[in-house]
Amino acid sequence: MKMSNSVLSFKLSAICIGLSLAVTPVQAELLSEILPGLMETDDEISQVEAELEGAQHEIRIKQAGWYPTVDVTLSKGYEDQQKPADDDTMFNRREHKIEVKQLVTDFGATAAGISKAQLQYEKKANDLQAKRQTITITALKAYLNLMKDTDKLAYAKQSEGNIKKQTGMEEARVARGSGYSTDVLQSKSKLAGAYAKTARAEGSLVKARNEYRAVFGVEPGDVKSFRKPEMPTEFLPKTLEEALDMAYRKNTSLRGSNYDVEIARKDIKTAKTKFYPTIKANVDKKFKKDDGGTAGKKNEFKAHFELKMPLYAGGKDLYGLRKSDTDLSAKMEKLDKSMRDVEEKVRNAWQDLITDKTNAGFLRNSANISGEFLTLARKERKLGTRSLIDVLSEENSYITALDSAVSAETDLIISAFELLQEIGTLEVAMVQDENSAASAAPAVAQIPETSALLKTAATVAAKHIASQPEKSGEIDERQQAINEVQEDAEVIADSLNAVIRKMEGARGISQSPDVNTVEQAAKQSPEIVEVVIVPTEIREMAISPQGEMTYVPPTREEQKTELDSMMGKYAPQFAKNKEVVIVPAETREMAISPQGEMTYVPPTREEQKTELDSMMGKYAPQFTKNKIVQKTTKVALSKDELSWDTAYKKMEEAGWITVNR
Repeated sequence: MKMSNSVLSFKLSAICIGLSLAVTPVQAELLSEILPGLMETDDEISQVEAELEGAQHEIRIKQAGWYPTVDVTLSKGYEDQQKPADDDTMFNRREHKIEVKQLVTDFGATAAGISKAQLQYEKKANDLQAKRQTITITALKAYLNLMKDTDKLAYAKQSEGNIKKQTGMEEARVARGSGYSTDVLQSKSKLAGAYAKTARAEGSLVKARNEYRAVFGVEPGDVKSFRKPEMPTEFLPKTLEEALDMAYRKNTSLRGSNYDVEIARKDIKTAKTKFYPTIKANVDKKFKKDDGGTAGKKNEFKAHFELKMPLYAGGKDLYGLRKSDTDLSAKMEKLDKSMRDVEEKVRNAWQDLITDKTNAGFLRNSANISGEFLTLARKERKLGTRSLIDVLSEENSYITALDSAVSAETDLIISAFELLQEIGTLEVAMVQDENSAASAAPAVAQIPETSALLKTAATVAAKHIASQPEKSGEIDERQQAINEVQEDAEVIADSLNAVIRKMEGARGISQSPDVNTVEQAAKQSPEIVEVVIVPTEIREMAISPQGEMTYVPPTREEQKTELDSMMGKYAPQFAKNKEVVIVPAETREMAISPQGEMTYVPPTREEQKTELDSMMGKYAPQFTKNKIVQKTTKVALSKDELSWDTAYKKMEEAGWITVNR
């Protein structure tokens, strides 16, 4: 009994330490802050911006066709004329000429050229928008993939450490004569696999950092300061039909194809003008001196209209028109294909969003349940009721489930923004960071110190257990208790760190942890009379972007209710005196019919009671002497609920603490 009290006291102290941590600000590297700068410095965007400026100049070039042209010619030189019937002349001649030409009409050629240049400018502006959207998605993926691969490496190292610890325990069993060398070899085999998984995770992280560097042009900062962008829920279409309608109007690829069709139509109009004359108004004024073999000065002035009519060009103009017609047909075919492609992409993006949303929830729930099973399997292994291979296999399954959950949650965010890209509405301003509005909320920076305090407390608790008088036959049990305390310290440290990260939106209590942290916290917070320890999954508060909890273990009352429901449902199994008919284990397990279908045979009441007792042993810290903790509700502090009083109220409602009224 002393041992369990020590463990419980240690756990209560651990939570008190977590609630009284000091916080210091950490500069976060937020995607919403670095994206605008990337839009200004990216080489591809700069290239399209330069092309857009060139297209604007092209408009002015085409517009110049309506303005008059003014040419001035100055000529001076020596002229010698030998005349057979007159005297030869030799003069130093001069000629000054000014010529003004004004286009009267070219039957639409200049107007078509201006319209085409304007369309090309608009198409280039559309290309710039498309490029910005592409770079936004690329940057989003690089940012999120770096976060994802960092988490995966942490999980791989965690699994490696767990298997390494399990290997040490198996070696200790063999040394005491209670274990098997085959178990040690089996554990070492799994450890080698864990090393390989860590190596792959490290390689993926290096590639993710390279991708980040290539996209942003700088080395990534501290990934711990990264923050996932919020789901752009308010910008997403409500239905697939709405998404398709927006895509038909705003998709950049589809708009580009529309511009190509309009430009092809202008080319046809330009080609037709080749068969019409060009009319210009010309004004010439000349001054001549000693020119043309005539001595003296001479002034000339001419004003006239000039009509130029093409008669024959070898069929060039005719075939040019035919080529423009075929180009238009090709562009229209391309437009039809683009519409089908856009519709397919929007439908696929919509389905990806639905699938990823469902998948993320299921995979996170799977990871939580796998973690629950792994914890139970480890304890059962210590008691000798579960094989080593079960523990090692579940360790691998748990890490795989975590990897899948992290990947699915990342894919969900990417799918949402890719849908916005497909419908053509994606903008940099839509990328907002989680809790970015709560700029005053502090970031936690003392997680390492927290873990150190917890491990120190674990050491003290372990020494306390070890100092109790030894009794014959209880040495192994005492050592097992010490190991459990140290393992619990690491579990609570990880969970507490997660709690603190989830509570970044709340104002923390400013107090530096030291040797007397627990006592000081108790004195400074007299309203806290009891801290309820809840399972790791609840403490981590795995809250989805919609504010929903992914997994909450049932209370004992809920388990009893479920048990009674099952007993009523399977009443035909019981005899008159309500006793359970015990059937062979192989019958109670999964029975496969000749058609290959699985038939479920429920466990007996004794088996259910055994499982219930096992779970109650795990969740025992939830319960007080005469009170059962109710099912925990979600604790999600919004940006408008940043006071610590509100945080206390939320935690009290959730069953974390009991406040003395």
